[in-house]
Amino acid sequence: MIKDQIKVHARQSFEVKLDFPALDFTKGKTDFGMDMFLFLPPALDVNRHNFTKHDFYKSLKSYIRLSSPCYNVDMILDVNSSFNEEMNVAIDQAAAIKNDKTEHVLIRKVKRYVASVNRGLGDEVKRILVLKDLEKKQHEARRFIHDCYQVRLVFKGILNRIVVSGLTENTVKAGRLADEYQSLMLEGHFYVLINGLSLKYEPSATVMTELDQFVLDEIRYRKRVNYPSVASSKESNEHLLHRRGRLKRYIESNLFLNTDTRKEGVFYEQIFFSLAAGLAMVFATAVAFASQYAFGNLTLPFFIVLVISYMFKDRIKELSRMYFDKQRKKMFFDFRTAISLQKQIQIGFMQESFRFEKRKYLPEQVREARERMRVTEISEEWIGDKVIHYKTKINMSTRKTRKVEDFEGLTQIFRMNITPFTTKMDDHEKEIFIKSKSKLKRQLINRVYHLNLIFRFTSGKDVSYKYYKLITDKLGVKRIDRIAIDENILLSLKK
Repeated sequence: MIKDQIKVHARQSFEVKLDFPALDFTKGKTDFGMDMFLFLPPALDVNRHNFTKHDFYKSLKSYIRLSSPCYNVDMILDVNSSFNEEMNVAIDQAAAIKNDKTEHVLIRKVKRYVASVNRGLGDEVKRILVLKDLEKKQHEARRFIHDCYQVRLVFKGILNRIVVSGLTENTVKAGRLADEYQSLMLEGHFYVLINGLSLKYEPSATVMTELDQFVLDEIRYRKRVNYPSVASSKESNEHLLHRRGRLKRYIESNLFLNTDTRKEGVFYEQIFFSLAAGLAMVFATAVAFASQYAFGNLTLPFFIVLVISYMFKDRIKELSRMYFDKQRKKMFFDFRTAISLQKQIQIGFMQESFRFEKRKYLPEQVREARERMRVTEISEEWIGDKVIHYKTKINMSTRKTRKVEDFEGLTQIFRMNITPFTTKMDDHEKEIFIKSKSKLKRQLINRVYHLNLIFRFTSGKDVSYKYYKLITDKLGVKRIDRIAIDENILLSLKK
């Protein structure tokens, strides 16, 4: 089943990450679909005239890639696990048969190894932070610190084997880059853990000291082995984020897919436009023949009728084009993106479409869910909402994806910038009066807008819904709240 994650990205955007597990790839072809219904309140004054299709796709950043495998900490630290055994075999083969092929396989395995470890440790941090009991959370955090020291020892041992195996400089460099990447990613996970522990609780000084110490140890290690990713108090350090991004892209390059996006239905668009021109020509020709029969050739009435018929012909052509284009958009998506492996083997395609959806055309379950998401007792508070409907459909050829090494599924990520929606918002702070003892007191409060978001996911015949509320202000997205709605209630309302 499709898994989704949503979060605030850079304040002005929200990011949605969809995971399509390979376990769902059971047939010759597999279809995944996602419908996003974004409800915009009337106060934003967003409509089809001032927010066009071009504006939407300009605000949207979307890409798709293979999903990296995810392993838990126990499997990572188990020297006898298939995960570590596969890495050791690749090193042995590269050392025994020194050629481009074996070393290329080793580099790919190293990249896969550190990417999988990074994902597994990231999931472990999330697991720790959702624990409710502070004592248990601190205990798990200390165990995580110990495990991370062991993870670093394991990979340093792998790197040492690569260095002493007499492999090419390119392979050794790949190992060092992977080592630097893992150190930086772990540092990032620890920052998340430190901030998460300090957000609602006051963790013990011992735990915080141990967390800080691990980060300091990694910084000292990178400095000792001359990795460039070490911050300095005497510099701007702007190169750090750039290098971190380049390392991430290098390590995850095995997961990238080539995409080729084109407008869909171009051939049929030209056919429909030709039909529009043909209809207009039929009208003009019929009028010309009729007027010639009635008034004869080269007469003033004949001339006047021809001019009038040309005027109507031009309008008929435009109206017909508009009608046929509207029908074409109902039949086809806006864009079609071919998805290929880096070997230029096409494994599927993705389709995208955008439009403002009228309330009466919304699915019944979406309408009922939006009604239940209201925050006031006003039963029709959303009656003036403008509804953006963004739809994607992914079709994969499982016959080809089964041949992909280390294939765990697909990941689609899209980020939507809400800046076009904030331009007509009020200032993010408003002054009000509140009662303080026997006096009135001035206080600034946040002026927020609620953007309701409903997702419909389809995987084959399975359909699921997710509901979110974007709490936004003039500065962007403040937070994202998940709304729990009983699906059984919606189904009963539908019946």
